[in-house]
Amino acid sequence: MSRHKTLSRYFPLAVFLCLASAVLGVSWFLSHNQTAAIRNEANLIGQQTAGQLEDHIANHLSIIEHIRNLWMKGQINNHDAYVETVESLQLQFSGFQAINWVNPEGVIQWVAPVAGNGPALGANLAEHPIAGELMERTLRSNRDMATRPVMLLQGGKGFTTFYPLIRDGRLEGYLNGVFRVESLMTEALAQVARSDYRITIRDGEHALYSRGTASGDDAFTTTHRMKLLNRTWELSLTPGPDSIAAQSMNADKIVLVLGLLLSIGLAYLLRLVTLRQEALWAAEESYSGLFENATEGIYRSLPDGTCIGCNPAMVKLNGFTRESELLTAVSSEIQFLVCGCGPPRGILPADQPGWPDR
Repeated sequence: MSRHKTLSRYFPLAVFLCLASAVLGVSWFLSHNQTAAIRNEANLIGQQTAGQLEDHIANHLSIIEHIRNLWMKGQINNHDAYVETVESLQLQFSGFQAINWVNPEGVIQWVAPVAGNGPALGANLAEHPIAGELMERTLRSNRDMATRPVMLLQGGKGFTTFYPLIRDGRLEGYLNGVFRVESLMTEALAQVARSDYRITIRDGEHALYSRGTASGDDAFTTTHRMKLLNRTWELSLTPGPDSIAAQSMNADKIVLVLGLLLSIGLAYLLRLVTLRQEALWAAEESYSGLFENATEGIYRSLPDGTCIGCNPAMVKLNGFTRESELLTAVSSEIQFLVCGCGPPRGILPADQPGWPDR
């Protein structure tokens, strides 16, 4: 009986634990796939954004390179020719704050466009703590270079580039490209990342640009590097709540809730079944105890009268030592009722004293 109780008590629990484990496994798998899908999309958009921005800035730098080629060919040799050429190119490629000519002494001599760049005209960049040092490096290496993020002379955050103008070994000055970060990034990123994506761009330890709020999940942040002349920028992109929700179907949560509810329900039904089976086992054991321990002779028969069993008292009353011997001697209950049965010496008359009635 104790074995039956143990089975009825722990079998539903074991079934529930197995089903719950399977449900948790499926839910984790769906959640993992969903997370991977969100991260993959963020990574793809991050790559596209970094590539778009890198190409956008490279196109602008190619304009400065083109102006330098015109200078080297002698097609730009005075102020008016310089301003006219630069402004015509800027009409085709917006995003510049200015393209200046800096004389060999480091003074901004010409600015284009003139409008909005008056504060820079006549400024001595050789005395600037960042630009001055970079011009010296540019001249020594004869390489085009860009500054880290700086506060522009015109106001606002930006960065500048320096292209040395060297003809026949003689320095004729620098082409100084000036970019205001906010306007440049707004133009470059307008059609790339969704508006709810958080984008941050850093130049080493210096923050360059940031767009979006901090409400996104940093677990999905992807980072991509971009090269700008001598500088390396790092773009980080984090999907916002709307972008995450667009990829999230909550299938893992639905499976988890419904699966656990189904597991609980099935375990409860199994518990009811095992409790009923336990009651049947108890009744059977109780009946078996009464049958085996009764002092009266008791037998069991099928509906057709065939005897299939009897208790020890019946075996003893009939003079047998084993139940099998008695059942071999008795073919049907009629023999109990009419003739009775006895020891191996033979069948006695039905009215023989001592034979029990049914």
